[in-house]
Amino acid sequence: MRAGGRFGRTTCPLALTVAAVAAALLSAMPPSPVGPARAAPVEAVALAGAELIVSPADWWMPAGNATTLSAAWIDLPPGCVASPLWYRWTVSGGATVGFLNSTASENATFDAASAVSGTTTVRVRSAEVEQCGDRTTATVGTALANITVDAPLRLANLTAEPATVPVGVATAIEGAIYGGAPPYSVQVAWGDGTVTDGTVADPGEFRFPNAFPAGTFRPSLGITDSAGLTTGGAVDEEVSSSDTIAVGISGNASEVDTGTPVGFSPQVLDVPNGSFSGWSCGASGLTDPTLTPGLSNFSCAFSQAGAGSVVLEVLPVTLEPPVSGTLTVAVEPRPVLEAFPPTDGAEAGQPCAMDYAVQGGVPPFQLLWSVVGSSESGSLSVPTDGEFLLPLVPAGPGSLEVEARVVDSDGVSSSTTTTGLTVEPAMNVTTETSATVGPDNVTVGVEASVTGGAPPFLWVVTPDADPIDAVPEAGQLGSVGSIDWQGSYVEEGNVSGGLVVVDADGAWSSAPFDVPTVPALGGRGEVVSDGGAQPGGFELALDLTGGLPPFRVNVTASPGTRWNLTDLSDGIATWSLVAPAGGVVSISVRVTDALGASWNATRIVPIVPPTSVASGGASGGTGTPLEVAVVAGVVALSVGGTWGYLVLRRRRRTAPGPSVDAVAVLRDIIEPADGVDRSMVELLADEAGVPIEEAHATIDRLIADGTLRSQKDPDGGEILAWSVLS
Repeated sequence: MRAGGRFGRTTCPLALTVAAVAAALLSAMPPSPVGPARAAPVEAVALAGAELIVSPADWWMPAGNATTLSAAWIDLPPGCVASPLWYRWTVSGGATVGFLNSTASENATFDAASAVSGTTTVRVRSAEVEQCGDRTTATVGTALANITVDAPLRLANLTAEPATVPVGVATAIEGAIYGGAPPYSVQVAWGDGTVTDGTVADPGEFRFPNAFPAGTFRPSLGITDSAGLTTGGAVDEEVSSSDTIAVGISGNASEVDTGTPVGFSPQVLDVPNGSFSGWSCGASGLTDPTLTPGLSNFSCAFSQAGAGSVVLEVLPVTLEPPVSGTLTVAVEPRPVLEAFPPTDGAEAGQPCAMDYAVQGGVPPFQLLWSVVGSSESGSLSVPTDGEFLLPLVPAGPGSLEVEARVVDSDGVSSSTTTTGLTVEPAMNVTTETSATVGPDNVTVGVEASVTGGAPPFLWVVTPDADPIDAVPEAGQLGSVGSIDWQGSYVEEGNVSGGLVVVDADGAWSSAPFDVPTVPALGGRGEVVSDGGAQPGGFELALDLTGGLPPFRVNVTASPGTRWNLTDLSDGIATWSLVAPAGGVVSISVRVTDALGASWNATRIVPIVPPTSVASGGASGGTGTPLEVAVVAGVVALSVGGTWGYLVLRRRRRTAPGPSVDAVAVLRDIIEPADGVDRSMVELLADEAGVPIEEAHATIDRLIADGTLRSQKDPDGGEILAWSVLS
């Protein structure tokens, strides 16, 4: 058998160290080139995150060599660290034979052993946990490496035709080139001191002519492919160029199967008519031919593989000494086909490959194959003997039988080989999600049922927000079954993410999830003065939605009186409270739920001064519909995200009163609010005894020294807020 073939092997061609890998978590990967009859399944897009790369991403090597591939996570944000959870390597495309010595670590060595040239794609998948300060995220990535494999460079069927020529008449050296990387550079040394340089563009047959002087010569040639691989050889029979009597043999094949007849023709110069001639052929050596008058064509079949010799002997009638010619023919055993099915089986819908090896026969070959019990069949060209792959994509689970045979260039066929595969059901992953509300958190659950595919399974959950407790984001599943993941959150709204599952045959499932937790906290509020019925009194009404009760309600009335209230459920609640002073009062409300979410609102209302300061008790009530309205001569305004009221009345001119602390007045107006319009602040300050001009100048000064924060609102106004650092 020539280079590339192996017999007696029982393991899958694309997965070595099966026992070791299985014991280490990840089973061996079967080959997965894309089949000729169907397209490979569409693969899910990897989830966003850091980038997975493989190095080298493109590589070339001749068959028989190996290269190590390395995977790594890159482009992490500054200060972040990636911790890979698992790696899975597979050979996922192409028809060239290759072996991965490892499938479970960041490195894998690919050994090329193909008798066919081409490109093979190696895929690596990985999941990693990315730690950035207090935030942790999980990411899944895929990277590809394209490896170009050149089959061994081989020279076949090298002959010189005709081998006997008159001086000055051209003969030609003929043969075929297989493997390597075309185009090929050829240099022919004719043996007479001359050299011819030429190019063969594609694999297959070539022919270079030459005319010789008188003499006997043995041409040879050297071949160099475009990748730098070399081979060469010399013709078996000598070329005779003569002006006198000479005898040679021409055959219609230089390589033939055992038992296949091959024809030969005499090549003679200046042999007198009526001379006697005789033919002899055998496995080796020269036998005495039976001489017959005249020269004629001859055929024979060789019964033994090896070097077959053909001899033509001529006895001239002129009684000159006898002359003879000898031709050596390569006799090959009949072709034999052997199949190596994937030892780990196959998976429905996933590319796999049947590994074959052909020994003997005369190349090139045709592999004829069919799937038993279906109409699926095809042929595959194989340029030389050795090992090669037949890509397949099983359509469904069960037992799959493939019948195959090879036919060589002489038309000799091997016996039919029937090979069975066990095809596992396609990987099927269904997910269910849940959210369980506790007293101070929400537990999000993702449960997946894996009902098909090739175990073991690797999985990872990639939530878009970190849970508050430590839960494993990844794991393994030794057989079909269930995956159960839970994480506790103190977030409102939705928790989104994805579950990614990879099986041993490289099948890949990505299922997104979006789990509603607790609706976001929100609400409406209204503050109404009692209008003098109770001096200093006002009514606070809240209509809360979403959030997780109980709610803490903190109410502040300028200039600094505070109430701590409690609301046990969503809906409308009202409280009757008494403010510390009359005039224009800023009422700020902050609601915090059990998950820590908050909602804020501010109202500015005119209140009749009380005769004494007291606080009212909280009481639940239905209240009135909470909508923006005109109440007691006050118009509701939406300012910088807060609710305020602007008094609509004509200003009176009064005699100057005692001086007022402008900073204190401004602080009482601004600080309780998250942000309030500057023009309204200046008007309210003027109502409190600070002239607008003085309020304007004081605000400018407080902005300059950092006491006040100022920003533009979308409508072009200026929003003020009291600095938390002041």
